[in-house]
Amino acid sequence: MPWRGPRRKGEYPSLGYEVGDWIEDNLIVPDGTRQGRPYLLTDEMWRHILQTYRLIPDATPEMGSLAFQYYGAALIRPQKWGKDPWEPLVSAPKPRACPFRWLGCRWEPVGMPMPTPWIQCAGNAEEQTDNTFRPIVAMLRGGPVSSTPGLDVGESRINLPDGGRIEPVTASARARLGARLTFFTLTESHLMTETSGGLKMARAMKRNAAGMDGRWLEITNAWDPGQGSVAQLTYQAKAPGSTSITARREAASTWMTTRPCRARSSTSTAIVHLPGRLGAP
Repeated sequence: MPWRGPRRKGEYPSLGYEVGDWIEDNLIVPDGTRQGRPYLLTDEMWRHILQTYRLIPDATPEMGSLAFQYYGAALIRPQKWGKDPWEPLVSAPKPRACPFRWLGCRWEPVGMPMPTPWIQCAGNAEEQTDNTFRPIVAMLRGGPVSSTPGLDVGESRINLPDGGRIEPVTASARARLGARLTFFTLTESHLMTETSGGLKMARAMKRNAAGMDGRWLEITNAWDPGQGSVAQLTYQAKAPGSTSITARREAASTWMTTRPCRARSSTSTAIVHLPGRLGAP
């Protein structure tokens, strides 16, 4: 049975509501003066999560990642916005929010556990992956999920209760090709270029994820337009058949939205400027 349909203009089905609620109920602020407190999302964060987990209206649970409106996402923000903790926020609910079902007479989407999820946090160097992986460790060790049976939170890997894993990676593209992968993040993708080897690694990981019905998230600052980085190529890929969402702030609340078609591709991207104001969520 498909989604019930919109009740107001612009409404769409999304697992983002459930993902956001799970984050606020189960994850904590990993450091700083608010360390240990529940991690409460801003309006801007909610908008990004709702779009990232957006479903197509006629989605069915059997469709896997094809049920999602977007194959991947890229968040482009300046330094000190809080991008590094954002990756674990989106990664941590992944083991339970990819498969879904339509619930009850209202036909709302509800997330279901992902069988043996394999999640990787990738970067050019170990320092970059530490920026993503260490907050995950702090959030899981200090939050309500720390007592979950079967959850083993280590310094270099996290074993999940159902046999899955979350781990940081910095290996070469050749080593990553063919690796098991259901979701991954790319930290500072503006530094991933042909010279650094990051471009080949990102392409290999996107192929791996596509082969396992997986998805991905890029986190980046502004890029050097002369380097041809992963971030730049993701943002510039506006070809028909695009299946990714890129969130980027523009001055004076100027926003543009393009809706992608459902064809899958690991290289093409739709540019979606999410509503909001500079300097405010």
